[in-house]
Amino acid sequence: QYLTPLEYAFMMHEETQWMFKINLAYSNTMGSFKNLFGFEHKVGKDFSLSAGIGFGFKQEDFSESENDFSSREFSAILESRWYYNMKRRIAENKSKRNLSGNYIGLGARYSRVSKTIYSQSFGIVPIGDTIFNLVTDYISIYAKWGIQRRFLKRGYFDFGLNTGVETTLNKSNTSFFLSTYIDAGIAFAKDKQKLDHDKICPVLKCYSLDRFILKSNL
Repeated sequence: QYLTPLEYAFMMHEETQWMFKINLAYSNTMGSFKNLFGFEHKVGKDFSLSAGIGFGFKQEDFSESENDFSSREFSAILESRWYYNMKRRIAENKSKRNLSGNYIGLGARYSRVSKTIYSQSFGIVPIGDTIFNLVTDYISIYAKWGIQRRFLKRGYFDFGLNTGVETTLNKSNTSFFLSTYIDAGIAFAKDKQKLDHDKICPVLKCYSLDRFILKSNL
């Protein structure tokens, strides 16, 4: 009874011990669509551990030089999270023990990027002729502040700030980074309660007689 309709839509009323996530957020940094499969599990009232794997692919044509460029990426992530306001919200009956909250995270990420350049005139040819292959391994240690929410039964989003240090293993180069991030997609969890649609109608505008909407793609 202490939850707002928006908090109810964010599944604050449901105790969530674990969650499997499929990230469908589009990233055009490398002109690629990246999938990230993650699994997060509670290890206390306000702590969790998560792991994930990611894949990326990019192919680009250089019409002037008649060359093609392709890049493939594999990454693995291990992360711990502290939902710093979870205990207070549970004490105030504003949330159950779940995975919807504000958090501070620490993690490590390993990634391998393979790049290939080849001539369009001859196609893929034996290594050492006109083909160029480069494989680079990276290790990142990072800290992040984020906001994660489930949305209804099968949705989730996660966004925030990310900072840390990244080392290139092949070249022993080290760099620092500060960036924003956003994940959004499909979530699977074991829920005990059915949603009361009357409670989420103020969020979903079930009874609004809208004739048109104006949208901006961000």
